[in-house]
Amino acid sequence: MRVSEHFGLNKSQYELDFVDINTNQDLPLFLDPYYLSIRNDSWSLNTTRTIRSFFSHFLTLMRANQDDLARELFSHLHEPNETCLGMSLGIPSGRGIGTQDANDIF
Repeated sequence: MRVSEHFGLNKSQYELDFVDINTNQDLPLFLDPYYLSIRNDSWSLNTTRTIRSFFSHFLTLMRANQDDLARELFSHLHEPNETCLGMSLGIPSGRGIGTQDANDIF
């Protein structure tokens, strides 16, 4: 059931200012950081600033040979289950990037 249905909003996705997720399954929707970086609305600007800050801090730690602290940043690349975004099979499981994928990226 979609959030708009649950609350009886009677609005289409285009009329809502949020992603109308189905709480019973994941929606394969992903944010494009480049697209966010070329937009000038407040939300996109703040999101881009946060993404840049994350990677700037990561690079600072790597340059300072603080690999353990840099790796710790990658332990938080998970998705809250409640967002229902991603590619879980069946019931949403909120995995995001798991430990092995984080190690591979690192």
